[in-house]
Amino acid sequence: MNILCSTRVVDGMNLLLSSPNPSLQRPSSPPDKGTDGTSSPRDLPGSWRIAVGILLTAMALVFAACSGTSSSASSSTSSTSTPATSGQKSADLAMATKGTVGAVLVSSNGHTLYHLTTDTAGNSTCTGSCAQLWPPMTVPSGTMPTAVTGLSGTLATITRSDGTTQVTYNGEPLYSYSLDTTASDVLGQGVGGVWFAVKAPGSGTTTHSTSTPTTAKSGGYGY
Repeated sequence: MNILCSTRVVDGMNLLLSSPNPSLQRPSSPPDKGTDGTSSPRDLPGSWRIAVGILLTAMALVFAACSGTSSSASSSTSSTSTPATSGQKSADLAMATKGTVGAVLVSSNGHTLYHLTTDTAGNSTCTGSCAQLWPPMTVPSGTMPTAVTGLSGTLATITRSDGTTQVTYNGEPLYSYSLDTTASDVLGQGVGGVWFAVKAPGSGTTTHSTSTPTTAKSGGYGY
């Protein structure tokens, strides 16, 4: 029985014991004799026993009601609790078709992934302000990136000069483009003539665009 119900039981007892009904008042002394030698009706011991019986019955009913309420509340809480869900982590790399560019690699949020042609295998040359415009695709240190089923190629990692772990695909460090604000954007394609979306396996081996390169923001590297 919870605290609220206990309080209700005590209040009920006090109310009944303080009732002005004479039959609920326990006599403080033996009943007085009337002028005819009989006990006064208001002080009969039988009346007190009846009152006590009524009081105990009422308290039992209140106790039972409170216990039922407590059990009901517990059941309600259990039935509405949300069970913990278990699910697999989404793959770090996937494939998607981006307009005229075709099938390319994308990150877990669907954004296009790029490579820099001036990078050498296993080494990133995009640091400082370049890395702010072209954020490297990274994973926590000590973990390996994952790819969706059917995506062939070699996934690995390298340690950048700032100590972070960057994902590589077939030896090429991967980047996103900060101006790609939606999953459909491929605005980094051809920037400076050195930035290109990474083609998905089976979509052709050519990784460089044959279209006119996008004008770089400054210099020849798009940063």
